[in-house]
Amino acid sequence: MKVSANKYFILAVAGAIIIAAGLYLMLDNYFEKVEIIVAGRALPENTVIELQDISKMQYFKNSLPDGYITDEDMVIGRVLTVPRQPKDPVTEAVFTAAGSEDISGILKENEVILALNIDASEPIFKKLLQGSRISIVSSQKDRDLESFTSNGKAVLIEIAEGSYVERSVFKLSKNIIAIDGQIVIKNLEIVNLEKSINSAAKGFAGSAAESLSVFIKCDIKEAPFIARVTKDNNYKIVLERS
Repeated sequence: MKVSANKYFILAVAGAIIIAAGLYLMLDNYFEKVEIIVAGRALPENTVIELQDISKMQYFKNSLPDGYITDEDMVIGRVLTVPRQPKDPVTEAVFTAAGSEDISGILKENEVILALNIDASEPIFKKLLQGSRISIVSSQKDRDLESFTSNGKAVLIEIAEGSYVERSVFKLSKNIIAIDGQIVIKNLEIVNLEKSINSAAKGFAGSAAESLSVFIKCDIKEAPFIARVTKDNNYKIVLERS
C-alpha cells in the first residue's frame, strides 16, 4: 500500500512539473518582446529617413503592428508618405501612399515607369529601397550595338587598384553608354517596391519563392533600351552612391 502511495505521489509531482513547464513556455512566448523600429522624433510627410530620425522600442510579440521592421538598413533613405510622431512604429505601410497604388502622379513630362522583377536569391534583394538610384548593366554583349559602337572613344577603365584596361565607350544618351557592346543604364530612381510570393516556384527549404517588383522611373526615350537589356534577365542591378 505504501509503495502504491509513493508511486502516485511521484506521478503527481511529475505531472505538476510538466504542467508548470508547459505553462512557463506558453507565458514566455506570450510575453516575449521584439525590438522594432519607431520614430525617434516628429517626422513630417516626405521625410527622407536618416539614422537620427529613428530609434527602437520593444513590443510584446502578440501585439506587433502589421508590417513592423526590425532592421535599420530597411528604412534608412526611404521617404515617408505619412507623418510619424515620436515612438510611432515605422512600418512598411508608412512608405506606401494610403488609399492609392497610383504612382504615375510623380512623373514629369516624357517620363515613364517600368517594372523589373528580382528573385529573392539575388544578393542585392534586401538592399533596394524606395528612393534609391540604380544602374542596370547588361551581362552580355549586344551584337547589334557591338559593331555600331566599335568606333567609340577609347578610354582606360580601372579594373583593380593601379590596373587599367582599354575599352571602347560610346554614349548613346544622357544616361546610357555602351562599353564594348555591353549597355550600362545609369541614374534610374526606384519609385516603388512590391514584394510577392510565387507559390508555384520553390525557394529555400521548399518554401514559396519570394520576388520583388522594382518600379523605376526613366525618360521615355530610354525605356526601349531598358526593355531590351532586361527582357531575358541577362543583366545586373548596381546600387549607385547616394
